[in-house]
Amino acid sequence: MSGEEFVLGIDGGGTSTVAWLASRESRDGFETFGDGRAGPSNLRVVGFDQASRNVETAVLQAFESAGMVKCPVSAICLAMAGSDRTAERNQWHSWVQARAFASRQVVVTNDAVPVIFAADPRGEGVALIAGTGSLALGRVDDGTTARAGGWGPLIGDEGSGYAIAISGLCAATKAADGRGESTELLARFCQSLDAEEPSQIISAIYSTSFDRPRIASLASIVFDASAQGDVVACDIIDRAARDLALMVRAVIGRLEIDPNTSVLAITGGVALNQPGFADQILRHLRDDSIIFAKTSLEPYPVAGAVQMAVNALA
Repeated sequence: MSGEEFVLGIDGGGTSTVAWLASRESRDGFETFGDGRAGPSNLRVVGFDQASRNVETAVLQAFESAGMVKCPVSAICLAMAGSDRTAERNQWHSWVQARAFASRQVVVTNDAVPVIFAADPRGEGVALIAGTGSLALGRVDDGTTARAGGWGPLIGDEGSGYAIAISGLCAATKAADGRGESTELLARFCQSLDAEEPSQIISAIYSTSFDRPRIASLASIVFDASAQGDVVACDIIDRAARDLALMVRAVIGRLEIDPNTSVLAITGGVALNQPGFADQILRHLRDDSIIFAKTSLEPYPVAGAVQMAVNALA
């Protein structure tokens, strides 16, 4: 089989990079032949040199897993975190052309757009990402997009794993001081952080080893406490779900999207790994009379990148 029969989809994030090598069956379908994985490729986090090396590693692994030698494919789509600006997309575009990855079409976009294409080959609807960070992005049929959230951990990312963990830690420390309601979160965080007393939470959290993703992983403690009925934890999770629903509502309003004919595609570690959290988000949307024609959890956004590569050849 020649490379012209194949397309490549790349999902590049702040934690990992995934590449799928697929053959095009039709505009609305493809078959995956190989996949590869590497480290982060958000150029704002690791720089372009490291990001591009990780993309190339993932691509080479995808060819290897398919039993093929690397060769130009007909189209490639790079869905890259940190590539919202034209200059960043042009940088990726030039790099792909210099590597001769694709003979016909090169598509570069951010890592949110393909989430919609993973759920709808037309790419019309709303993507909601709830992972370490958070973001809602909508897209309509002419390609116009709008986003809400995604302002980063200092001034945004409401409903994300990081925001939930920080809210839980704040509630725990307030309980320790007697400034807030009593909550099981205090004992749970102390146990998780090997803190014999609350004051030792400080040295654990402010350790250089506690980066943003590791703090975000502590969100599971808040979810566990909420599942056990802790009132404070329940309030934090409910507020997170409401904040995410507000992002979706904002995007719908800006693009005048009709939910009754559109898809809501949800992804991100928090949304995918916490049972019932997506249902809470949907409940808040229903409270605002927002009901989508289709709602799906999308564990493989890279599938949307492949679909975008396929569409580029139409």
